[in-house]
Amino acid sequence: MYELVMTVACAALATGRAGCDSSVSDDFAAAGKHFKVAAGIWQYLGQDLMPKWIAYGSDALQEDLPMEASTRVADAMMQLNLAFAQQMIMSAALKNNTKTSYSLMSKLTLGISC
Repeated sequence: MYELVMTVACAALATGRAGCDSSVSDDFAAAGKHFKVAAGIWQYLGQDLMPKWIAYGSDALQEDLPMEASTRVADAMMQLNLAFAQQMIMSAALKNNTKTSYSLMSKLTLGISC
């Protein structure tokens, strides 16, 4: 089960890396989608896969697991990737030089800062 957890975590990291690559090439819309998918993978890992593994298939306690197989780390990575996705949405809107909704920008900024 540890190998499965690590494989899913590596998939989430690779998807986040694709988002970084897209943001460097100024494709903010694609970067936002990559970061959103990465956040979904981390959410699945931290809220579905690892708790089932800990509850049913392991005698180890949460504190005994390595840090990369921790639900707290997966939840933190989910929040980080969601913040990155929101930053990419803001960057795409500001790049287009169109009239932007200031209320939407303020909500996105608040989501990024939390």
